[in-house]
Amino acid sequence: AVSALPAGARRVSLSMKDLGVEYPLQLVSTLGEAGVSYDVRADEVVTQASLTFNFAYSPQLLSDISQMVVLLNNEVVASVPLVREGAGGVSLTIPIDPGLFTTRNRLNFRFIGHYTRQCEDPLHSTLWSNISNTRTKLNLTLQRLNTGADLARLPAPFFDRSDPTKLRLPFVFVENPSNTVLQAAAATASYFGMAASFRGFSFPVSFYDTPASEAIVFGRSGSRLGNFTLPDVNGPSLILIRNPRNPYALLLLVTGRTDAEVLAAAKVLAAAPSSLSGTRATVAPVRLPARKPYDGPRWLDTTKPARFGDLVALEQLEGQGLRPGLLRIPFRAPPDLFFWPRKGGKIEVIYRYPAVPWLDYRMSRFDALANAKYLRSFKLTDLGPADQVRETIGRPVSQNIGNLDLPAYNVFGQNQLQFYFDLRVAKKGQCQSYLPENVRVSIDADSTIDLSGASHFARLPDLAFFSSAGFPFSRMGDQSETAAVISSQPSAPELEAFFNLVGRFSDVSGVPATSIRIVRPGALTDLAGKDVLVVGTVGMAARMPNLFAGAPFKIDGGRLRVSATDFFPRILSRFGSNVGSSQSREADEVAVSQGNLSSLMSWRSPFDKDRVVIALLAASPTQLPAITASFNDPRVNYTIQGDLAIAGAGGYSSFRVGESFWVGDLPFIWRSMWWISENPIALALVFILSGLILGAGGWLILSARARRRTRELGEE
Repeated sequence: AVSALPAGARRVSLSMKDLGVEYPLQLVSTLGEAGVSYDVRADEVVTQASLTFNFAYSPQLLSDISQMVVLLNNEVVASVPLVREGAGGVSLTIPIDPGLFTTRNRLNFRFIGHYTRQCEDPLHSTLWSNISNTRTKLNLTLQRLNTGADLARLPAPFFDRSDPTKLRLPFVFVENPSNTVLQAAAATASYFGMAASFRGFSFPVSFYDTPASEAIVFGRSGSRLGNFTLPDVNGPSLILIRNPRNPYALLLLVTGRTDAEVLAAAKVLAAAPSSLSGTRATVAPVRLPARKPYDGPRWLDTTKPARFGDLVALEQLEGQGLRPGLLRIPFRAPPDLFFWPRKGGKIEVIYRYPAVPWLDYRMSRFDALANAKYLRSFKLTDLGPADQVRETIGRPVSQNIGNLDLPAYNVFGQNQLQFYFDLRVAKKGQCQSYLPENVRVSIDADSTIDLSGASHFARLPDLAFFSSAGFPFSRMGDQSETAAVISSQPSAPELEAFFNLVGRFSDVSGVPATSIRIVRPGALTDLAGKDVLVVGTVGMAARMPNLFAGAPFKIDGGRLRVSATDFFPRILSRFGSNVGSSQSREADEVAVSQGNLSSLMSWRSPFDKDRVVIALLAASPTQLPAITASFNDPRVNYTIQGDLAIAGAGGYSSFRVGESFWVGDLPFIWRSMWWISENPIALALVFILSGLILGAGGWLILSARARRRTRELGEE
């Protein structure tokens, strides 16, 4: 039986994939090595540790001289002989001395393989091992330290950048929150969402009492919450206190004498956390600068080429070994980029590699990919005479410059450039092969990706933009052009889903959501200039007929029904209008078949023709957080498209059932030329009509001239 944990302790089991290893580790040659980093939170220590080690290897290895060595911070933890009986796969549990762990740790696997006792080819095909990234796990018991409370440590202890696990941070309300308090919580969610970022995050909600963990509490001073009362304050305040239910956990109180002061305190937390210190801070309302579209620091700058060195740390541009694995450069781009008549962006990559006699330049190569799709391969070239002369005077010459196109269809909200070195050793005959050590390759920080010249022009609604990049809500970083519709008595899951979304929007742009507007179903007024976000149950549609009036969906008897596309838009779509082909019948069949509906839907806003409404609606509010969580799974996220997505087993069924429209700043001349290029039937009709008009005009002119000449001849 598993022993009970002492107070302040927790157990975690982290697979290699949880630690960032996306694929199984493949070790080759007589000496192959790879590993993974793991950092321990500053306020925790490891008290127990073990490794569940799952791997396979070649059955041709000699067991008495072949082994797999496990190291933690360069200390040997275990040495496993590679016997033939376990070649098909073996799983071991290896205890680890917890004293070997420090704040920053490196777990390494060293493969030492031999297939003969004679001279051997160090790159022979029998020299391989494979370590599972999903079944190899680091099992830890962590003890929380009773550290001091200080606002200067924010976002710690609520989020620690050393913690690789998903952030789960409860939000607590002392009463049914007002619009102003919901704005305060949204700003707070945006701050912690930006901090946790790719690790993932969620903000479960509770009312009237605190959980036995860290949590954020929103309420006016003097309010009663469980077994304690929020302290009196003299203005907008942020206060750290011990959780009465857990002495190892802290509560952050976002409070004030009024709801407006609660919001003011949250804005300081979100926009100026570095100004805070101590356990209690009374803050002055912060004046925030007006934002502009696409000015968030996490969007790639589309006005000029962007350096790789500005996108990632320099160590991420370096690799070690003959095949060091993928070098990755992630970046976020506005999903509404429109490159026409160009085909996409441009990449200039400067890559370095050894200039050595053992390298087989004919077989070695350098590959470029974008979002796991192959773009191009570059050959590695030997030093020419001029390069050799420059090398003698100390200039680096083992580098090439590669130029390639980044197709527009392969640019999304979240992207990743991937580069792969494949260095081959020149074969020199049996017993003469050479396995080089300490081989290093790199990509120069001055390599660039250039998306300049693109316009912001896109067809909406498009749920793929929303699921991948929070668009259009992430377009304006502070959410000043977003109106969020929340029910009058929102449930905890509804609010959790809403806060998860706001955190996601700010994570994309890098700007806290300090200006989002909260709207209730009975107060849908003055929404011009706003994109509208609806989060709730399907019953909300009946309470907002003016908002859903233009939607191609309706709620009939508690079920979602899809309206058939009108005859006129169907005819227009044949001639390339901005009304896409409809899938209404198929969508309606799927919607009717769903007993517990979970859906995403979008349509043109009835309050502004250039804005959209996006609604997350479910049969039960408990289903809503799962919708927001599904955005983090690339395999599921990929299935969300069109203007209606209905959740099902393994993903979403997506459809385009309503009217679509184009919005953006494409110059008129380019818009006209693009429309003509996209509508050949309409262009042919224009030519025919023009020909008829010109022909008729010419016929009238010639007829008039003939009549005049006849009259002139008659008079003569």
